[in-house]
Amino acid sequence: MTEIRAAYGPNTPLIRRFLQRLAALTPGDESEIADRYAALATGDAFRAADAAVALLIAGAGRDAERDAMAGPLLQLVRATVNDTANTDRNATGFRPIAEPALAALLALLMHDLLPPKDFNVLYQSFEPLIALDSLR
Repeated sequence: MTEIRAAYGPNTPLIRRFLQRLAALTPGDESEIADRYAALATGDAFRAADAAVALLIAGAGRDAERDAMAGPLLQLVRATVNDTANTDRNATGFRPIAEPALAALLALLMHDLLPPKDFNVLYQSFEPLIALDSLR
């Protein structure tokens, strides 16, 4: 019998629940997350965790799973003309939640292999509003 591979690897349930909760965030929630992320993203701990997750994805062969997350993420973070958060949109055409959401999704993708300190740094912007425990 052929094994059916989950769309996002072994952490698919966490990722699906995260995407559902991400879709339900209010513009105020998104602003709060973006502010927390901006404070974290320039630190050495964040840069180290970001590099660690990238190496783990390649080493674990989860490139396809990472790529599979791109479509749903882009649908959720693309700013539109009618978007109430459009005034906060950056020059790329994405809402400010885009980069923190990508960091959180990559951390979730590698949750089973990523050291907890690195996971926590990458996911920290979301923890108050989408707690990891609520995704289990």
